Amino acid sequence: MVKVLKEEYRFPRIAASTTDQRFTRILEPQPCRITEVHTSGGSSTDYDVYIYDEEDYDKINLIYSKTGINLESHERLSKGVFAYNSEKRYIFFLINNNDSGNPLDLKVKIVYELVETE
Repeated sequence: MVKVLKEEYRFPRIAASTTDQRFTRILEPQPCRITEVHTSGGSSTDYDVYIYDEEDYDKINLIYSKTGINLESHERLSKGVFAYNSEKRYIFFLINNNDSGNPLDLKVKIVYELVETE
């Protein structure tokens, strides 16, 4: 039986036309497979969310990205994406608010499954 877990993250308000905002959040236990990502941006009509499993924000560590989100997004990942931080507890967000007139009040909900390791 697969154990399904959910985690919701709320981020500080990001002003209009503000990019490259970086945040660290806990996602435990790891390793895990992310199967769904849901976002809600409040009144922002154009924002991007990038999730990494290491803090260096290199493309090789990018595990999820969605750009040009209008208000909200609900995405089921057919095969899921594997998350495995070297410290086995963190994920890293890079967020852009491209909306020139509205702030971003971002909430991200992640649905994930544990991955057994031997």
